[in-house]
Amino acid sequence: MNREDVTRKMQEIINQMNEASAVYKTKAIMTDHKWDDLYNQLTDLEEEYGIILPGSPTQSVGAEEEEDIPGEKVEHEFLALSLAKNKDIKKHIKWAQGRKCFVSWKEDGMTLVVTYDNGNLTRIVTRGDGYVGTDITRLKDVIKGILPKIDYKGHLVVRGECVISYPDFKRVNESLPAGVKLYDNPRNLISGTLKLSDEDVIKDRNPQFIAFTLRYLNDESVLDTVGPRNSWETRQLFLKKLGFNIVSYKPVEHPETDLQSVIDAFTAEVKQYEMPVDGLVLCYEDWDYSLTGGVTGHHATRAGYAFKWPDEAVETKVVDIEWSDSRTGLFNPVAIFEPVRLCGTTVTRASLSNLSIVKEKDIKIGDRITVYKANMIIPCVEANKDADVQDTDDWDFICERHNIPKICPHCGRPLTVKTSQNAELVICLNPECSAKLIGSMVHFCERDGMNIMGVSEKKLQQLIDLGVIESISDLVDLPMRYHASGNNLIFVDEFGDDCNLANQTGWGEGSVSNLVTGIETACKNATFIKFIHAMGIPNFGRGQAKLLAPIVAEWVFAHQEVMDDMIDGLRDMVESGYDFTTVAGIGDVIASSLTDWVQKTLVPYSDGVMNEIGRILQCITFTDRPDDYINNTDESPINGKTFVVTGDVHIFKNRKEVETKIEELGGKLSGSVSKKTDYLINNDIESASSKNKKAKTLGIPIITEEQFCEMIGMQY
Repeated sequence: MNREDVTRKMQEIINQMNEASAVYKTKAIMTDHKWDDLYNQLTDLEEEYGIILPGSPTQSVGAEEEEDIPGEKVEHEFLALSLAKNKDIKKHIKWAQGRKCFVSWKEDGMTLVVTYDNGNLTRIVTRGDGYVGTDITRLKDVIKGILPKIDYKGHLVVRGECVISYPDFKRVNESLPAGVKLYDNPRNLISGTLKLSDEDVIKDRNPQFIAFTLRYLNDESVLDTVGPRNSWETRQLFLKKLGFNIVSYKPVEHPETDLQSVIDAFTAEVKQYEMPVDGLVLCYEDWDYSLTGGVTGHHATRAGYAFKWPDEAVETKVVDIEWSDSRTGLFNPVAIFEPVRLCGTTVTRASLSNLSIVKEKDIKIGDRITVYKANMIIPCVEANKDADVQDTDDWDFICERHNIPKICPHCGRPLTVKTSQNAELVICLNPECSAKLIGSMVHFCERDGMNIMGVSEKKLQQLIDLGVIESISDLVDLPMRYHASGNNLIFVDEFGDDCNLANQTGWGEGSVSNLVTGIETACKNATFIKFIHAMGIPNFGRGQAKLLAPIVAEWVFAHQEVMDDMIDGLRDMVESGYDFTTVAGIGDVIASSLTDWVQKTLVPYSDGVMNEIGRILQCITFTDRPDDYINNTDESPINGKTFVVTGDVHIFKNRKEVETKIEELGGKLSGSVSKKTDYLINNDIESASSKNKKAKTLGIPIITEEQFCEMIGMQY
């Protein structure tokens, strides 16, 4: 290929991968196997021709899982870059250059950088993008393996992986309440766990820190008691001597002859290893040499090389194809097959993502298929040995062939095929479908949405079945109905008679009161970010809402003569043709989803149509203002002040919301009381808790929520 053809081919690959990444959190339009194949193709082309195109996935490091972790953004003392990766052992042998190396587990969690001074822990920071991370020192007492003190009095920086074991992952999922989405894997769990504010919950999930690199110590002479100073192994053993749990490793004296056998040994062990891993890491024994070399994208070229196992595929037989529905109305295909053993576990099902993949692979009941575990974790269908693809548009034939339901089992309406991002999707387009309604309600009420306490999927289903509610607007209007009828929830049953919800099976005056209080509290303390996320805009999550908020705020400030709130600002931006793809982190797919939603909901409401979103907005009070998202905290009464939040809250929805408000106003958070703490927020001032005792000993003021609200001028 000439240079022009190579560039064109690379751009096609980049576009495919970035398109899949844009919607990855909501739906898969590409299998992990295909992603890996494209990644390897792109890497090979970049290496062969020396061309790196803008936007190449090989040059980026993902930090999106950290977007909601509370804490101050901190610039790393030493760059914490990711490692280049490949499945081809020949490339690892070439990279080794005949030098002695070590192979270790590539733990699959969240990388942390931990700093010590004068023997004391001083800071814990997430990797972030390798240049800037998030300070989570507040969690020092709940992450197992992070030592509060070490027997070294100088400056020391250690990197490691924060992980949750498979047994703990299973235990946490089994303990989640009904209606709460289960975590997909331990990596998702650790990411979600570090976003929590309740330290007791975090500790119960048992996050563990496994050290994999001693990045720096200011007096290397102390290494002499362990081994040669310039040895990677010496540095690991020194960490072990200090008391850290270090990553398991094996030496590779001669990479050309020994590397394969070492990888084989790890491959055999991974099936019994309880910690999640997504490969291995090859490091030079020569520490000084590992620090040389350059940086390619976000990869340090000699810091290490990640090995990903080639996917192990086994043959089995399809026994069923399930089409499971979601809150968006999509029906997602899942292949059910005869049990097989993969990577130490028994596997019986694998997602097929969408109709396009089902048709492309021609998946049918009775077919012989090969399945594998992507990164030894996620079951996927690789190929169908009995595929006989039929080029037809006959819908009846397609449905019968692939076990596709023609009718929505919830509302009885015909299902439709919709094409989105080059993928065919089976979907129920009935806006009044009960499954879609309950899914939307659950999403609206969940923690990252409006966070309505005491509302489960079961309770919502009961309210729908009884005829108490038919929409989200009905749900948020319940407090008004409750108070208007003398603190009772009266509804009309199927016979036209008035009934009191408190008298229905599974209810009572207390549960009704709790339901109303939960809704009322949430609706009185809404924020733009939570509300936008709660509305369930396709492809648009809380992370995108956080990116959007300051942009909308700036628009409002620039057009104050015609608007003064964020919702109006968002509507006006769309009507003015604002290009949301100019916002970092928002691509074409996400921008299109947002624009479509605004045009269908906010624009009609602003034109005088009392639609569903209008009725919802009439029941909601936003506690945030545009200036909360502008860097104007200098005048804040708590700017620069450090707070510790503990105990139950009743004005805010939860402690996380209190902490969010503190950060919005320029305050700082800490997980423990110290001399640097300015205020301890605790509604039980006379509590004998350890935090209260320490605050009193140090003379630190203990204030209630009410006092905090008065301090910041917030009505409650």
